[in-house]
Amino acid sequence: MDAVHPQHNTHTLKAWLRKGKPSYILTNSGRNRLNINGLYNPKTQEVIVTYHETINAQAVIRTFEKLKIAHADKEYIYVFADNAKYYVSTVLKEYLAQNPQIKLIHLPPYSPNLNFIERLWKYLRKEVINSNYYEKFEQFSFAIEHFFDNIQHKADEI
Repeated sequence: MDAVHPQHNTHTLKAWLRKGKPSYILTNSGRNRLNINGLYNPKTQEVIVTYHETINAQAVIRTFEKLKIAHADKEYIYVFADNAKYYVSTVLKEYLAQNPQIKLIHLPPYSPNLNFIERLWKYLRKEVINSNYYEKFEQFSFAIEHFFDNIQHKADEI
């Protein structure tokens, strides 16, 4: 489990440019961003995402509620997460005490390489965000939502 906050702006990685000719990259303000909380199961390739105004303990709880619905038949659900403030908050601890089927396991500090969802965020940036220009924030949001709505078709690439 992890959160990502993609900004509405073009991010270039590399480009071939003719020497001596000016090149321009379309861009925009980049002030708008999406706040996405996600869960990724590397064994089944299942992805659960939720979109929020901001990521906080309440947003995490809404994501957990969606997870519980998706796995209502499971006795226990193990979730690995980093130590972000919203994953260690008192509000979330109280929620987890009332929902013992969710077992939250915290990863060691400064170890994003252990969190498999980081690879999913990287793939999202590669496929949707980097080097793509979206004139309007709605187009940007739609592209990301479309990516996640059709993620099951990308399981081999992920």
